[in-house]
Amino acid sequence: MDRYPNNSPKRSKILIGKWIGTALLAAVLVYFFLNPALYHKVITAADPSQGTTSVMDYGQIIATVLLAALGIAALWAPCPFSAKQKKILGPAGFLLTSGVCIFALEYANIYVHRLPWEAVHSIGLKKLFLTWTVVILIAAWFAVLTNRWQLSSVLTAAVICVFGVVCYFVYALRGVAFLATDLTTIQTAANVVGGYEYHVDSYTFTLILFTIVWCDVIKWTGKEKIFRTWKRRGVACVCVLALTILSDRVYLHTEMLRHRGVTVNTFRPEKSYGNNGAILTFLRSIRLMIVEEPKGYSVERVKEIESAYLEKTPRETQTSATEALGSTETESSAALAAAGTESVQPNVIIVMDEAFCDMQSWMDFETDQEACPFFANLTENTIRGKLYVSSYGGRTANTEYEVLTGDSMAFLPPASTPYQLYIKDPMPNLNTALKAAGYRHTVGMHPYRPSGYNRAKVYELFGFDQLVFLDDFQGAETIADKVTDEADVDRIIAEYEEAKSESDAPFLIQNVTMQNHAPYIGNADDLGDPVHVISGTGSYPDADVYLTMIHKSDQALEKLVHYFEQTDDPTVIIFFGDHQPNLDDSFYEMAYGKTMSQMDGEELMQFYHSNYLIWANYEIEEKEMDLSSNYLIPVMKQAAGMELTGYDRFLLSLHEDLPIVSLNGYWDKDGVYYKKAEDTSSPWYDRLQEYNMLVYNHLFDTEHRTDEFFDGE
Repeated sequence: MDRYPNNSPKRSKILIGKWIGTALLAAVLVYFFLNPALYHKVITAADPSQGTTSVMDYGQIIATVLLAALGIAALWAPCPFSAKQKKILGPAGFLLTSGVCIFALEYANIYVHRLPWEAVHSIGLKKLFLTWTVVILIAAWFAVLTNRWQLSSVLTAAVICVFGVVCYFVYALRGVAFLATDLTTIQTAANVVGGYEYHVDSYTFTLILFTIVWCDVIKWTGKEKIFRTWKRRGVACVCVLALTILSDRVYLHTEMLRHRGVTVNTFRPEKSYGNNGAILTFLRSIRLMIVEEPKGYSVERVKEIESAYLEKTPRETQTSATEALGSTETESSAALAAAGTESVQPNVIIVMDEAFCDMQSWMDFETDQEACPFFANLTENTIRGKLYVSSYGGRTANTEYEVLTGDSMAFLPPASTPYQLYIKDPMPNLNTALKAAGYRHTVGMHPYRPSGYNRAKVYELFGFDQLVFLDDFQGAETIADKVTDEADVDRIIAEYEEAKSESDAPFLIQNVTMQNHAPYIGNADDLGDPVHVISGTGSYPDADVYLTMIHKSDQALEKLVHYFEQTDDPTVIIFFGDHQPNLDDSFYEMAYGKTMSQMDGEELMQFYHSNYLIWANYEIEEKEMDLSSNYLIPVMKQAAGMELTGYDRFLLSLHEDLPIVSLNGYWDKDGVYYKKAEDTSSPWYDRLQEYNMLVYNHLFDTEHRTDEFFDGE
């Protein structure tokens, strides 16, 4: 017998809900059939020359249609259970939801897709139990807040589904797994989110469809209340709160997860998704956000380390200036004395070019024209080489942070972003050091939104005199709605000319470009002067677009260098890429012989590099040298004959022993690779611990920081 009469308002609302649910399931099915990629399999031929074949996956089609039909049946079929049975089904469905949603999430896992029994085998019962305790705690909060078994089950399923979808999109669009620190870059993500095309894969689609159907099925459990009195509900709320606090202490403030094998792979976090499951990996990443003092850290020890580098070596500045100007010591001394200074103070122009990498210098592929000929052939008064960085496909601000501060991400939590997490007060950096030396009209420039990576606030705290962001580029030429590098160079020149019209003081600009930012979609021919990959048997449209863009970056660099070749004002240009682009695996397999998923250890660290050059319009020693981004400024200062800070001297000394130090490991001067900075068996462990202490003091222990050591002021 129906609970509500035909003409009751309650029945009308239920009927409307059923039609809405049916329409939703129908829309999901329509989306499925309009996107053949969801129900096609790509079969690779044994003979590579035969290419691939796409065939219908009838199993996926049948499963999807049956699942949608089940959801519609659950919506419209009369409930077969009595009120007494619903009292049992409510809590049973609640407990079952927390379990089945975990397996649905693991089926959509970004690294490996698996059915329930496969998940049990690959993740293990212990890790699955830990995952279940987290999900059941979330469900318990919904239970005490809603006081309904049915609604708390639906909300739990929805939260798990949304988490799975976010994991998929972050990985699909950026090539890096979703970790807790990404929550601090939501504004940055929102800035660029409109430029991507969004398509779910078949596994994520199944997760979404399953969640909708499961919520329809849970409807049959009824709307039974969990607690009959406010007193019981209050007690339950206190208990859940206590469990939450206990879980926080155990999961986030101890090494319990690590002791049970839950770790985050710093090279490829998606591997951890496969080993631990999505939820435990994300939870472990929260723990990694907590930065603790280095072992043995003390203010006294930091002062002891600094004392060895605060004092200048005899005639240090004059000697380096002599080398920089390319004259004899007598001639240089006279010139410097006449100028009233002991060191060169050139204009410093830093161009961190988005995703710039001279791939043809180290990968085996051909194009119909060279992508960056000017960059590749600029050698006069130039230092150049590979620039090893701590990020791939994103986290631009981390490379920028390493360059401007000299600190290495090797001592900070993987996937953290200092600009977002840690920089809350003024901090010594390249800009403060140069301003202390007399530089004026210092500019922080990025032709995009100032909220990205909290850059506007950080630039203020770094002491830049002027900030230039997207709103200051009205009418500038764009590519794919992003300001071109040529327009960016024009603005650099304009800022320089304005600065020189106001003062003869040396000029500094820190510039982060935007032109080459992903996604690399569309047709390279539409961009003009295209570069096409002509190697391999397939097509690589995203690589064509990317290479065409850096070809334009190369032309912009040529324009910038040629302008300052004509000036008498001593000028140094530092040009480098922040990270490599995230291109399709098929391109890397063709050009490099394997994809990132097939690399590990030292081989993968080789992949984490871009390219750099340091060019001056006066004579400096020409050389090729590979280095990591934390050394870029000290190397530039030394080559250009500029004043060095104590931190510069420390870094130059460290560079002699450890030329590459990054989040992904380090190489010593003999080319020996070490995977982790905290490897106590390394002969360089104590040396790195000194660096670790200085980084901690620089970034965190602001009360006891010696600003003179870091910026010379």
